[in-house]
Amino acid sequence: MENIVKKVDKGLTFLEENVLFLLLLFMLCTVFFGLTNRYVFQEGIRWGEELPRYLLIWATFIGASYGMKKGIHITVDVITVYASEKINRYMRAISYIISIAFCLTLLWIGVPYIVDIMRSNQVSPAMQLPMYWFYLSAVVGMFLMLIRLLILFVSDFVFHEEIESHDAMKLDNSVGR
Repeated sequence: MENIVKKVDKGLTFLEENVLFLLLLFMLCTVFFGLTNRYVFQEGIRWGEELPRYLLIWATFIGASYGMKKGIHITVDVITVYASEKINRYMRAISYIISIAFCLTLLWIGVPYIVDIMRSNQVSPAMQLPMYWFYLSAVVGMFLMLIRLLILFVSDFVFHEEIESHDAMKLDNSVGR
């Protein structure tokens, strides 16, 4: 089972990293093209602001899942710094369970919402693309984050592996030295 979890983790990481790279690259190219068109050729493009906005939304939700893997989400660690490892373990379990419940709740609310938007045939103003493609980013992001949380939970509590974390305070203190 540990092999399966590691393969899923590795595959999910590969997917997230590459999709994020492509989304941000495409967003950069779109913004550059729009600015060049506007200021060099004196002609704006209608979708020049809309497409990067929707690409950023997709990158945000996929990046949230990737951030969960890297341990770079904002945390309040006043108690965990001074607590024993046993208490920290319980607190991590509670944190995982609450986060998993949050993802499941958003999926439970989000999927019917996406279906309703699909039925409404609502389209984006400039590109005339179906709006459900853009709202789908939240559902996909929550699904990826749910998988990521389950991987972290199993890795931490079943296999007793140390979870990757980037402590911002340690990073900030090492910058000026």
